[in-house]
Amino acid sequence: MTVLTIALAVLAAGQPSAWIQRTVPPPIVAWREADVLGTPIPEGIAVDRNLGQLTVNVVDSRFDPPRIVRQRDVPGARVRWLLAGRRDGLARNKIALDAIRPTGDTAYLLRVTRAFRLELVRTVHGTRLSPNALSS
Repeated sequence: MTVLTIALAVLAAGQPSAWIQRTVPPPIVAWREADVLGTPIPEGIAVDRNLGQLTVNVVDSRFDPPRIVRQRDVPGARVRWLLAGRRDGLARNKIALDAIRPTGDTAYLLRVTRAFRLELVRTVHGTRLSPNALSS
């Protein structure tokens, strides 16, 4: 199964888990569960949209109630694909997404850091980018 097939299946999977929905403001445009913090319990990776920006959120379910522990804004209106962690073929602490804008697509590779942020590692601009665009 290719990385693109996995990403498309995730986006078509439906509603995020209830604990993610309670934590991240709507509308959530993409989501998945992945281990990006190195904890035994997977985190929720959710992307919400607000005024031409997409906010990538890492939701830690170890807290009661769960809370956002990392986030970063990127320009865009929609998400074509979202990948996170080892299960998707990335390093454990990496998140990748393709943000769609009227001017074209931008693929972002983010790294989870210890501070309250997601560090931008790489961007690629183009049209209908695949996850492989970030592998070079």
